[in-house]
Amino acid sequence: MDFSVPKGMRDFLPQEMREREEVIDSIRSTFRLYGYAPFDTPAVEKMETLQRKGGEEIEGQIFKIEGGLGLRFDLTVPLARVCGGKQFSLPFKRYAIAPVWRREEPQKGRFREFYQADIDVVGSASAECEAELLACANECLERLGFANAAIKINSRKVLDALCEKIGVGEEKKGALMRSLDKIGKLDGEEIRKEMERKGIGKQEIDGVFGFIEGAKGNEKALAKIREIGTKKALEAESELSAVLCACKDYGITPQIDLSLVRGLAYYTGTVFEIKLSEDMGSVAGGGRYDSLISLFGKRLPAVGISLGIERLIALLREKRKESKGAPYTKVFVACVNEKARDYARKAAGELRSRGICTEIDLMGRNLGRQMEYANSAGIAFAAVVGEKEKKEGKITLRDLKSGKEKMVSVEEAEEIIGKD
Repeated sequence: MDFSVPKGMRDFLPQEMREREEVIDSIRSTFRLYGYAPFDTPAVEKMETLQRKGGEEIEGQIFKIEGGLGLRFDLTVPLARVCGGKQFSLPFKRYAIAPVWRREEPQKGRFREFYQADIDVVGSASAECEAELLACANECLERLGFANAAIKINSRKVLDALCEKIGVGEEKKGALMRSLDKIGKLDGEEIRKEMERKGIGKQEIDGVFGFIEGAKGNEKALAKIREIGTKKALEAESELSAVLCACKDYGITPQIDLSLVRGLAYYTGTVFEIKLSEDMGSVAGGGRYDSLISLFGKRLPAVGISLGIERLIALLREKRKESKGAPYTKVFVACVNEKARDYARKAAGELRSRGICTEIDLMGRNLGRQMEYANSAGIAFAAVVGEKEKKEGKITLRDLKSGKEKMVSVEEAEEIIGKD
């Protein structure tokens, strides 16, 4: 029998979990700094909810369950379901850090179960929302040690207006956008050939590439958008200009990338992604989805961004060259003999009451074996207790790195060890 984990899924042992919690805790604390409130929904949703506005690509990636149910493929559609049927004070600002599932082919760095860290603003159409989301995401990256991230923005309205101008109808627009979304993954010639296979004409393809390739820099890109001349294009130019203006005060400078699409079908306006280098995939992405919530009830504008937890953890590990994942336990209380066992329990309790993460021997091992365990677990200190320590109400605190030890009170030990 095969008891291995299913394809694209993983187990996380304690050291890996400590790494993950370090990243998630840092991101969560930054989300809270910006006033976002915690929020969660079930992992399982009705298929009609998941299929409401996913697009063809997502439709085939849903893990389906009996009874017309499926696993959520992102955290945005469930949010839209909730907001469509409930009353909130607006703007409703929420964060969610949770697993999602997609039935796609696993490959290096891509899994069928993975975590997303999302923040969204529901109820406001202001460009202030996009600017705050980008500033918060950028600060999340800086706190993890990633400076100088490249923020790219565009608008779905630009691409809609361009398609209208060059004669790409609704039946081909989705295919064109899915091909454009592969820029950076495939070279330009491969993308052109893919568009041709999808029935998009050479003149239309030339029109698309001529538009996106001739706009380097924000001013040139905005001018290109204005040249389209339609109402939708002018709306997009105005919205992008407002986002860029608001971002200046946060000390960030997004760059307009007219080829940026973002894959999900529910985006309606500004879209954005964040990369740490040009040759690396995005670590965050999102956009405005002003029509999605109306599919579940009320019509409310909304915008959000999602950080890729898995990619950030992999990049942090690569940056450090090794797994950091230090143990949470600061002190191991080692018992010299059974006569001191009761005092060892009390000493461990006192250390914990002072906020110091503490372990005690649960195996009845001799002192040597206890010390071997503490060393192998990477614990910084051992608190050795025997009859002498019990009599004096103290512990012998040993630094397991230097080997130095001293008999001290628990209060003195707290000063030496420090809290987590």
